[in-house]
Amino acid sequence: DVIMPAVGIEHIGTGCSPAGYGDFTADPNLQGLLIPGETYSFTINNGPTWSQGIAIYIDFEGNQSFLDPGNLVATSPSALSHTGTFTVPITATPGTTRMRILCQFAAIPAGPCPVGITFGETHDYTVTIAPAVDCSVICPNDIVVNNDPGQCGANVSIPLPTLDGTECDGLDAPVNDFNGSPNASGFYPVGETTVTYTIPGTSATPCSFSVEVIDAEAPVLNCPSDIIITLSPGECER
Repeated sequence: DVIMPAVGIEHIGTGCSPAGYGDFTADPNLQGLLIPGETYSFTINNGPTWSQGIAIYIDFEGNQSFLDPGNLVATSPSALSHTGTFTVPITATPGTTRMRILCQFAAIPAGPCPVGITFGETHDYTVTIAPAVDCSVICPNDIVVNNDPGQCGANVSIPLPTLDGTECDGLDAPVNDFNGSPNASGFYPVGETTVTYTIPGTSATPCSFSVEVIDAEAPVLNCPSDIIITLSPGECER
């Protein structure tokens, strides 16, 4: 199985291809979309019996070569199942290109064009790299506040981010990774929290800022009430 939901490729039950090579580049149901700057997750299942290592290559330059630096986006040692992530470089060339996934029994494939492998498989898929967007998310300045009285944190009101660039019109509002919404206001714990704003599904440049909550409240000791006991006859202490 090759499972990359965010890319748009979910190839279940791939099976064994003739001569160990499966060319799926012309299958419209197995074509994906990659956005520069975005990170994608993958799951590759080799089957219930044979452990295999994997390698994933993407021709980011569109020059029909997997040998350029950065085209090897992921490897994983021999196992029945593999999970991981890869990030599309912001400099990736827009247009249609090829993604290659290789597996090899008991080893990580040594290159994008293996020779002499007895047990293994190579699959090619078509992916489209979206053009970069001239738009940057501008975050508010770093924020430092004291904790709310009696609280191990503070409710913080945070200004909304802005956008800067020639291609920002029509884009969705940025969302933050603190609460998943456009507005990062909320209750922040004591300490420093880094908040990142992105525009999902685009290559707009993200931004980050910090919210620091200082524990400025002196601790208060709560002692128990006075205790009075009565000793039994013959007792000197208890």
